[in-house]
Amino acid sequence: IFGDPSTGKTLLMMRAIASVQAIGGIALVQDVERRWDWDFAKFHGVKVEDVLGRTSPPETVEDWAIQTDKLLSARLEKSTIPKLLICTDSVAALSTIWEMEGVEKGEIKEDQGKKAKRIKAAMRVIPKKVAKAGAILLVSNHLIADPRITYGSNQVTPGGKGITFQSTVRVEMAKPHLLTIEGKNRPIGSILRMKCTKNSITPPLGESEMVVTWKEGINRYSGLLDLMVD
Repeated sequence: IFGDPSTGKTLLMMRAIASVQAIGGIALVQDVERRWDWDFAKFHGVKVEDVLGRTSPPETVEDWAIQTDKLLSARLEKSTIPKLLICTDSVAALSTIWEMEGVEKGEIKEDQGKKAKRIKAAMRVIPKKVAKAGAILLVSNHLIADPRITYGSNQVTPGGKGITFQSTVRVEMAKPHLLTIEGKNRPIGSILRMKCTKNSITPPLGESEMVVTWKEGINRYSGLLDLMVD
């Protein structure tokens, strides 16, 4: 899931967790950005006390790869494997050991090339175990401007192409429309807009909207009405 800030990426992850928990599955949240609001997650149906990884999110690409690999390996050793969902929020916030060591020495180091190579190496291993475990790896990413691109859109996702190539489905979250009450300027919610830019299991390039009100959360009935009209 990728897109600009405040487009609903984290909310979509919360709904995915609630859906997996509803069928008896397990969810691991890797809150790399350290900004998940667990009361907000509970409001959207997440059983917060059953979520794994809340107290030990990864800091670097290496931590993320090791933590994910260990969890998948542990699940494969068991005879019965419940549905497992791993949520990483977000890839853009992952640093590298090289960057962390630089900060400890008082130096600011940044090299997207090193980070991209590490993510690509991890994605050559992790997806195979995800498939064997019957799990789902759901990651979010941001959009940043690449000044080297002079023609067309210069918006790219940080972290290289490793996740882009290995992903089964990619969903782009567009800037939402605000919902207001007629005659009043204060917003009461928003309409989240999603576009499937890559899909290996069904036809791609489909678009969808999701109505969210800040008092009631996701409005299920609006989606059902749209489906009936279509």
